[in-house]
Amino acid sequence: MAQLVVDETLSGYLRNVGAVYNTIHDAAVGGAFEYQTVVQVSNDYVDPDYYIYRGVAEFDLSALPVGAVISSAIISLYGWSTWVNEPFDIVVVSGADLVEPLQDADYGDLLDEVTSFGSIASGDWVESDYNHITLNPTGKAAIVKEAVNYFAFRCSLDISKTTPSGENGVQWLGAGYGHDAYITINYSTGATFVQTACIG
Repeated sequence: MAQLVVDETLSGYLRNVGAVYNTIHDAAVGGAFEYQTVVQVSNDYVDPDYYIYRGVAEFDLSALPVGAVISSAIISLYGWSTWVNEPFDIVVVSGADLVEPLQDADYGDLLDEVTSFGSIASGDWVESDYNHITLNPTGKAAIVKEAVNYFAFRCSLDISKTTPSGENGVQWLGAGYGHDAYITINYSTGATFVQTACIG
């Protein structure tokens, strides 16, 4: 069994704000923000506007052999803050449509990404420590070996298009601020030795 631990190479979020929830939720274009101090995922109402944030992380998995059989994959995010009016999950979804640099249209590109790759409940989110999200079989199968991989993060209330009555969200530290997000992948290649590699 071998292990690959890789720090993110890009972090950011896609955001939309407006007075009509359905309009901002379904919008084709939002705002793209890279390399912020914190990354945010939320589905908020702060009178008089609604706010939706969708998070992004990029991991360079070029060191993952194309023939690797992945037994587990965990994304770790260093919690900064959380606010919960209505309980929700932070859901990992596909970021396959994303490229660097992030584009304003990426906000709308994530609208149809509703299949969970793994999640963590807002009640389990911790601050000033890492939050670990284990990828499910769908998430593991979506990993592209020997390539850069993008993952997106959505609030479950955003995915279900639930109009919020208050503030619901989390933040974690972005890349370059001392506690980068990272992914840990355990895999086998048929070799009899254990290999550990870190890229960061």
